Amino acid sequence: MLKKNEVLREIRETLGSVPEFLAKIPESSIEQEWELLKRLELGETAIPNKYKELMGLGIASAIHCPYCIEFHKEAAISFGAGEKEIEEARVRWKDILSNRPIPKTSV
Repeated sequence: MLKKNEVLREIRETLGSVPEFLAKIPESSIEQEWELLKRLELGETAIPNKYKELMGLGIASAIHCPYCIEFHKEAAISFGAGEKEIEEARVRWKDILSNRPIPKTSV
């Protein structure tokens, strides 16, 4: 079993920083939580990671979670999302998920 500081070092190496919600996880659970997060968020599934992260960004924007927005934005970028994709996920999908009228665009 890894110690919390070892897990936090691996998280920092993987993500570039340690999100606050992960830093707050108790030592007794941090290793299992990190393994789960890696498998579900960072591992390949039927939906490519870039699109999972863009969906996560849209949802995070709709629920106004600044930590989630930052995590999913940076993860989407690391999986190849461009600025236009990031903006569309933040604005368009936020509006859809919040049941707001969608502004017309040229897209």
